[in-house]
Amino acid sequence: MSLREKLDAVIDLRRVHEFEWLGMCFSEGLRFQGPAYTSSNFFLTEDAKVCNYVIKAKDEVIINYYGLHFNSNEWQRPNEFLPERFDISSPLYLTPSGMKRNPYSFTPFNGGRRGCIGQTFAEKNIKTVLCYMISYFDFEFADKDELKKPYPLLHLGQSKKVPIEVNVSNR
Repeated sequence: MSLREKLDAVIDLRRVHEFEWLGMCFSEGLRFQGPAYTSSNFFLTEDAKVCNYVIKAKDEVIINYYGLHFNSNEWQRPNEFLPERFDISSPLYLTPSGMKRNPYSFTPFNGGRRGCIGQTFAEKNIKTVLCYMISYFDFEFADKDELKKPYPLLHLGQSKKVPIEVNVSNR
């Protein structure tokens, strides 16, 4: 059953978790444009070796989420919007070499003890709002030729974004 058919049948906030494709689209959207491009800075309490790099205690560390989310060693076709890469039954779920992805290759809300407290709220809220919007409106890209243009490789800051123009009409 498609997302549209499910929404046409019934919108029940208790069933939002059933919309797996919507969750995959949400995750892929966060991979492309997460809430932050880098982590907050932090300092190591002891020396650490990461691959061939030694990071000394008290060194400042910042994680580049954007680099993680577009790492071609972890993501097949990283510059394409492919929600199915979050479906465990899809071949795109694996790295280009066919291995399981590193669990930290996708961290739009950080992880561990210092993960974002708003993550669950954001996920539930966006799914709920999108379900209602999809049930009441039809969406169509304003200029289909825009879809052929490559997505920008880098955007820093929260200022101008690349707009995605859509036409919205009542259902």
